[in-house]
Amino acid sequence: MLRTDVILIFVVFSFFFSLVFNSTIGSLAALMFIVCGGSILINNISESYRILLRYRALLIIPCLAIVSSFWSDTSMIAFRGGVQLLLTTVFSIVLICRVDKNLLLNCLVFTFIIAMGASLASNRVALNGMTGEISLIGIFSSKNYLAIHTAIGVGVGVVMYFYSEKTNRLSRILGGFLLFLAVLVLLKAKSFGTTLSVSMSLFLMYLFMWYQTKKYYILFEIKC
Repeated sequence: MLRTDVILIFVVFSFFFSLVFNSTIGSLAALMFIVCGGSILINNISESYRILLRYRALLIIPCLAIVSSFWSDTSMIAFRGGVQLLLTTVFSIVLICRVDKNLLLNCLVFTFIIAMGASLASNRVALNGMTGEISLIGIFSSKNYLAIHTAIGVGVGVVMYFYSEKTNRLSRILGGFLLFLAVLVLLKAKSFGTTLSVSMSLFLMYLFMWYQTKKYYILFEIKC
């Protein structure tokens, strides 16, 4: 586990910022992603290698994505997407295993508070050529990206408010504020797809947490 300090907080926050604001700051986001993710990966490279070896099954899909570029009609685009998925998977596995989870959640919350606040203040819209519907896209490049990030923002807010390991007043305030902003973005978007994405993410998150809790109680009863 990496020691929490100002530099680590900045690196983790910048890593999440580059993922969320990828469509906004473009090449700068890619540079931040590689530098921040790579710095955590190469810090104690042997430990990172052991972690990746332990969770090597998670690397199968990114590797298949890279291999699929050989028979793809758009080989270079498919190859680039596969490499991006592989790097994201590798950096995320190392990050989750080596950085304190409360630090990860706090950085996620601040990143999404900025993203949701900027989207709420933005009046950028896009026209759906098939339906003629005008949809809010906020700081993102499409309404689908807005829907995905709003759904994740709601999920992170719920986790911070209800399920954080070290729940305190500050985490509840941050989680509640993120939820409030995400709901406002949801109302401003007036999009059925966005609402459906958020609803499905909440349902799946609750189902997963319910399953984990039930599994824990079953194991506890068996041990007793």
